[in-house]
Amino acid sequence: MFRFLTRPIGGLAEIDLAPDVENLPCTVSEKTPASRAAALLVAAAACAYGAYASWRPELGLHGVLGSVLLGAGSIGMAWSAVRNALFPKVWTFTPSAVTCSKLTPFGKRQWTEALANYRGVLASVAHVRTRYYPFSLHKVVLQHCQDRRRSVMLYLSRSSEDFRRKHKHYARLFGLPALMETPDGLEQQAAEDVGTSVREQVAAGRLEMDFDGSSPPPGRALAMRIEDECLVMRARALGLVLARNAIVAPAFLSGMLILGGAFLLGGSAAIPFAVLGAAQLLVGAAAAMAPVMLPNELVISPQEVRTRWRHPWGTFKESAIPADEVEQVVVAKGGRGRKATAVQIISDAKTICFGAHLTRKQMEWVRDCIIAVISR
Repeated sequence: MFRFLTRPIGGLAEIDLAPDVENLPCTVSEKTPASRAAALLVAAAACAYGAYASWRPELGLHGVLGSVLLGAGSIGMAWSAVRNALFPKVWTFTPSAVTCSKLTPFGKRQWTEALANYRGVLASVAHVRTRYYPFSLHKVVLQHCQDRRRSVMLYLSRSSEDFRRKHKHYARLFGLPALMETPDGLEQQAAEDVGTSVREQVAAGRLEMDFDGSSPPPGRALAMRIEDECLVMRARALGLVLARNAIVAPAFLSGMLILGGAFLLGGSAAIPFAVLGAAQLLVGAAAAMAPVMLPNELVISPQEVRTRWRHPWGTFKESAIPADEVEQVVVAKGGRGRKATAVQIISDAKTICFGAHLTRKQMEWVRDCIIAVISR
């Protein structure tokens, strides 16, 4: 028996089902989060109020019925809190099966499912929008092949800090493939490849590398050059491209209309309108040039993979991963609130993304190019 870690996060419970377990079989007992203890106190207070109000004759029949309903609901809440505290859900994992048992008012309920019926250990990121601020939930789930009710939540957290490490831990624990959501479905990585670098997977023949180094990048949205024995790819930022498409036409159209009005108006009264029209044209020109002047670059070499943003005076927001630490290169949706699909370079410590605005064919070309370079 070992601990089941939970703590409330925005109405949910942060879960780490088996943080210290290395081998099966094992048994997990769910503990009650602090939020359920608070619910128990509220239910007890409501029961006390209902009992007090039911004995007040001036409330009449309606007051008595309301108090009875309130008391019944409070008793139900209290029973749920006590049941979860004293009779928690128990998981038993063996090399061949998963068993879940739970005590209910109607007796003990239990189900057992063969581990062979589970597809793998799925890592996914859910983007949640609340009234005040958005956040991301990082989930690791023991994914059932057919019945979602038999899937098991292994890890749940708002933080992305240990997300990759937890995914590897549970994939190794159950000996099942590590799964990741991509636009084409689930990207699968064998359990023996979890935690090994792309270079090691290619050397062992477990990862196929089919890339023609003499082929140019498809399309015109991706530029490539050689810089200090490194391969540098340049792509326009998705946000700047969207801003350009939304700003350029209205800015130029409004600027021309305002300048035309200033020309017709004439005199000193036309000067403010002429200045405003010129400012609109400058805004449109700046928006048109922004994707070209502020590109996103990917620098690939046998030593590291680096992403950076370039401006006319240098670079900013650089992030790098050593080549021998890259464990996956996939085309998938980005984390930390980013819903756009991009090329993800993943290590145990971090994930860097590139080319969110590229076509799927271009992203696949970039992915194959990265694998070819870093696996030398």
